[in-house]
Amino acid sequence: MQTKNYSAEAFIEFVGSIYVRAYQWAYDEGHGLFGRVIHEAAIADKPRWKNACEFGCMALLCDELIDVSERRRINRTDKGLFADACASLIDRYLEQFLHSVGMAAYPMQDYPKYVASSVEREFKADGLLPHMVAQVLTRERNDLFSVEDYTTRDNLFRTTAHPMRTFVEWLDRLEHDKAVDPKGYKQMYALRRRIVALHRVGLAMLPPKTWRNQVVA
Repeated sequence: MQTKNYSAEAFIEFVGSIYVRAYQWAYDEGHGLFGRVIHEAAIADKPRWKNACEFGCMALLCDELIDVSERRRINRTDKGLFADACASLIDRYLEQFLHSVGMAAYPMQDYPKYVASSVEREFKADGLLPHMVAQVLTRERNDLFSVEDYTTRDNLFRTTAHPMRTFVEWLDRLEHDKAVDPKGYKQMYALRRRIVALHRVGLAMLPPKTWRNQVVA
């Protein structure tokens, strides 16, 4: 790149700052470390601001992953989903970013592809992004199911299923019911499509070895 003002790093900070400013305006103390890092960030404190913007960009990527997954056909796999989500994020914010640095045209050939691939490399190896994806999928699961669907309890402990296990179990059960109740199966199409989209995000971002149930006293 000719100047760092147009680099993928600058794009990440720009996009992340949009999330950070919105989050700071509507800060909720209940969001723990993630919330504190973003809430306490200030532009004058460059390292902390950069860290917060990276958090913000990852949060937007989580949303983009679900949105891109929902736009796929129901029978498509998770192949290339993260790359497509990165490209979609760039497409959503690139003009706004270029305007912010005073550019009316791309500074280099294939610039959108360059930024998308750079963002993908930046976050693909980041251990925090899968953790954030798991949290988002857990929140989505909790909104779609009743607590009895993903928890079990004995005399000592309560076990909460990993969201991917909940999705797999529900989809398997739905396929089993398909032959028994074809009409009911058709009526579940909208929910099935949503759960397939969430399940696809998990397949793309969360290795099966991480699908561990949580046991609490």
